[in-house]
Amino acid sequence: MLVDINLLPKKEPKNYRFLILSALCVLLIALAASFYYFQINSLKTKMETVEKQILIVKKISDKQSTNLNKNEAANSLNLLKSGIEWAEANRVITIPVMKKLTSLLPERGFIQSFKYEESEIITLKVQFDTTSEVAYYLDHLNKEKWIKESTLIKLNTDSENKAEG
Repeated sequence: MLVDINLLPKKEPKNYRFLILSALCVLLIALAASFYYFQINSLKTKMETVEKQILIVKKISDKQSTNLNKNEAANSLNLLKSGIEWAEANRVITIPVMKKLTSLLPERGFIQSFKYEESEIITLKVQFDTTSEVAYYLDHLNKEKWIKESTLIKLNTDSENKAEG
């Protein structure tokens, strides 16, 4: 009869669980890292294409604004030319009018402002020393044949007895 005597301790079977779990963790980490790597790369390429599109849009916008400025300048030039042509065609000779209006002033009367409107209305701001000079000037204006109508709109007097008409 044969007896098998083994004095060596029995080897426990190797535990592959820890090895498998650690391999799975490493695999999951590698998968997650590769996923994020590809996501970041795709976002970078999208950002680059968007930046290129922005540059293209800016170039187009600059060209259009340059063209628009050229068109506006041309339009402004045309408006200015037509305004000059209109002004030359519709000249108002104000020097004889001013001479006549100043000749009607009394000795101490002064024209402070002169405004000629398109509807052939002249607005004067005149300064006098007394209110009787205002009446004198208004009467002489009304007697002129080339003046259709003259009215006193406002009369101001100050403490020194000067009047503006």
